[in-house]
Amino acid sequence: KISRRSEHHKGGCNTSASNFKLMTPSSPGRTLTMFPFQLHQMLSQAASEGFDHVVSWLPCGRLFKVHDRTEFVATILHRFFNQTKFRSFQRQLNVYG
Repeated sequence: KISRRSEHHKGGCNTSASNFKLMTPSSPGRTLTMFPFQLHQMLSQAASEGFDHVVSWLPCGRLFKVHDRTEFVATILHRFFNQTKFRSFQRQLNVYG
């Protein structure tokens, strides 16, 4: 079940990742942020948090690249996606196109 909460402020709709949640039937009350929003959050924080040498947007702004797969798995993957295998991350990317 997908639930979308929208909060209006300053005449606009807040569409941050925290407002898009996936309700899990196996764990009542537990929510998971949807993968595309987690991905965008990670890429948005890459430069400001100093890990853009590991993963970043490409200059066109429509594509991203994992520059250092080993460090990505070791330091970033679990933090943003609660995964430990790069292959799982790739499968999630394939689900969303």
